Amino acid sequence: MGIVGAAVLALIAGLFIAAQWGRTPATGSPVASASSTPSGTAASTAAPTTLLEAPDLASLAQGVTWTVGETLASAAPDAVPSVVPARLERSGADPASRQQRSLTGTGNASLLQVQDAFATADAATKAYTALAEQLGGCDAAGALITRGYAVSGLADQAAAMNVAVQDPDGQQHTLLLARTGTTISIVDAAQSKTAFNAGNLAKALGASLQRLCDSVAGTCPGTIKSVQAPPPVSGQPGWLVEADLPRVSAGAGRWGRTSPASPNLVGSQCESIDLNTMPGSTQRSHRTYLLADDKAAPSGFGVDEALYTFGKAADATAAAKKISTAMEGCRERTRTATVTTLDPVKTVGANGKDLTGSAYSVSQRISATKSVAFRVAVGVSGKRLVYLLANPSTSFDFTDAEWGRLAARALERASQGS
Repeated sequence: MGIVGAAVLALIAGLFIAAQWGRTPATGSPVASASSTPSGTAASTAAPTTLLEAPDLASLAQGVTWTVGETLASAAPDAVPSVVPARLERSGADPASRQQRSLTGTGNASLLQVQDAFATADAATKAYTALAEQLGGCDAAGALITRGYAVSGLADQAAAMNVAVQDPDGQQHTLLLARTGTTISIVDAAQSKTAFNAGNLAKALGASLQRLCDSVAGTCPGTIKSVQAPPPVSGQPGWLVEADLPRVSAGAGRWGRTSPASPNLVGSQCESIDLNTMPGSTQRSHRTYLLADDKAAPSGFGVDEALYTFGKAADATAAAKKISTAMEGCRERTRTATVTTLDPVKTVGANGKDLTGSAYSVSQRISATKSVAFRVAVGVSGKRLVYLLANPSTSFDFTDAEWGRLAARALERASQGS
């Protein structure tokens, strides 16, 4: 049953975002300078001179001065264990060598670059696919994916996203993944309060890849652009992942999800439609996201997500409009509900098309002295209608902005489904 029915009746985990979330020092062979090549270090296809240098970062952010820290290079990738991506092994593509470099910036800024060289472009492509999936899932503890980007003009393949660490320090990460021929580069730039601009980071990496591209039969950087896009596909396409949902308490809380099943939803009592059958839909599915490990959370606090597929996009749009109209007229119709219409939901889907939706805050009076709160969102991506429902309390709730962003992310994820 959905959470509301019950209420009313951890770039990149293992990728290398983990390296910034309290990583332990790597143990590869330190490279003292670009010209030195310690025994057992990487082949010339990924020489240290191809890694980011401090001057490459001059335009990353105003007022930040960078210094190169430790550089590690090894023909044995396991010599740099802190950044071995869990899903890289599952891709069946093992890197032939690995390099890693850290840089520190003024104002508590830091950057970590990992460069993996593969035997063939096909192996690198398989690895890129696995890494992109891991990036899009981002199951590092406390990670919240705040925005995704499509990156063009940088390499053969590239993607980026912003990730916030939801603890009192609130460190902001910009993660960038790129494949150039037989080599994959992963960059994590972090600082407090505000994430580095993804486009600026892509242009900075472009300087590194310009020194690399010819030697690895890759596409050299050209006119580099980054535009807002959904995060990379991860998990079951079409659905939210845990890192899409914000914590309510800073430093506490872990989201978990159920498997998709047939809808079993009560709703906010304002939708004026059967959420379990959704008239006109050809496919219906529902899953619940529950928040654990937050002592302040009410029992069963979470979010229901339902996806409904229609035969035509126009039918999905009509159903969403019917729900929105019912939500906005609920107070007059029921006399027990107070409905606040929040800012319109606007974002961009996987195909680059604009997506829109509606979001609401609802209070349903169930007795003379007691009310029950809900948050509702509805929107459409192509033939798919997305419905979200949360069960907050007066003391434990998302902000309006957080709810709007979650609704936008749900539309983005829905656009990635088949």
